[in-house]
Amino acid sequence: MTLKQKVHDLVDELPDDSELLHEFRETAELNKALAKGMDDLKNGRVYSEEEFVAKVREHWRETRVSPRLKKALDEAQDDVRHGRMYTSEEFMAKVNERWPLKGSV
Repeated sequence: MTLKQKVHDLVDELPDDSELLHEFRETAELNKALAKGMDDLKNGRVYSEEEFVAKVREHWRETRVSPRLKKALDEAQDDVRHGRMYTSEEFMAKVNERWPLKGSV
């Protein structure tokens, strides 16, 4: 039996509302995102601070959610200052998750 089969059997035995199952999913998703981020970094698919801030400004200018712009830019600049870099897909997912457009919640 392969490791994958053993893990699958263990997961199948857990109840649907198992906290362990939720932790497993989150850990697997985190590992996948980290691997993708490291590959992006290795291959130069990242934004400089200036590009990152410009992308945030452009996103908010296009969506006309200007009252939230200052908060979004402050948080984005904080991410950049602390070395948190994002691919374009991760960046847009983060923006849309944290600051959804009006009527999309």
